[in-house]
Amino acid sequence: MSEQKDLQKRHQEDQREIKRLQQDLRRKEKALAEAAALLLAAIKIQAFWGEDEGD
Repeated sequence: MSEQKDLQKRHQEDQREIKRLQQDLRRKEKALAEAAALLLAAIKIQAFWGEDEGD
């Protein structure tokens, strides 16, 4: 019986960890998408204005 409770407790802890990791992954994916959008916008602005990288 004690072994079953230990397994259930471990399962619950694992489920919490999975949920936390999934949330962290979603947060990082959003940050990466935002960074990519900003980089793309910077490239388009640079192309539009014809600025050199040294400026």
